[in-house]
Amino acid sequence: MEKTLNVLHDLFAAMKKEVKRYLHIVEPKTTNPSNDYERMLVRKAVGIEYARKKRIKQMIQKLNEWLDEGNNKDLTQYELIELYADLRLECFALQAFSQHVEDARVLDYETDENELDKMQESVQAQVNEFQTILDDIQSKWVEPPTSNEVELKQTIHSGRPTFSVGSLL
Repeated sequence: MEKTLNVLHDLFAAMKKEVKRYLHIVEPKTTNPSNDYERMLVRKAVGIEYARKKRIKQMIQKLNEWLDEGNNKDLTQYELIELYADLRLECFALQAFSQHVEDARVLDYETDENELDKMQESVQAQVNEFQTILDDIQSKWVEPPTSNEVELKQTIHSGRPTFSVGSLL
C-alpha cells in the first residue's frame, strides 16, 4: 500500500503543477475577455480550479500523514474507503479539468509551443493512471463472496416463484 500512496503523492504533486500552469495561462483572460461567453466560461473555470487546487493541497497533506505514520502499517478499512471516495471525486474533477483545458484550446489562448496540447495529453495520462489506482484500491476492500454466501443466494433465488405476464393479470 505504501507504493500506491507514493504514486498517488507524485500524481497529486503533478496535478498541482498542472493547475498552476493552467491558472497562469487563463487567469489573465479574466480581465480582458473578448465577449460575455468567454468571461463567464473563464471565471467559472478559474473558480473551480482554485477550489480543486485547495483540495489537491489537502490531499497531499493527508497522503503525507499516512506515509509518515509508519511504513509497516496498512490503512484501516475506513481510511481505505475514505481514500477511494476522495480519489473518485478527484478523478471526476480531473475530467472536468480536461474539459477546461479543451475550452482554453478552443478559445485559442496564446501559449508557447502548444502548451495546452501538452497539458491535455498529461491530463489524459493522469486519468488513466487514476483509473488503475482506483481499481487496485477497490480490489483491496471488496472481498469475494464466500461459498456459504453463494449457496444462500442460490437457495433464496431457487425458492422464489416466477412470474409471467398472464400470472399478473
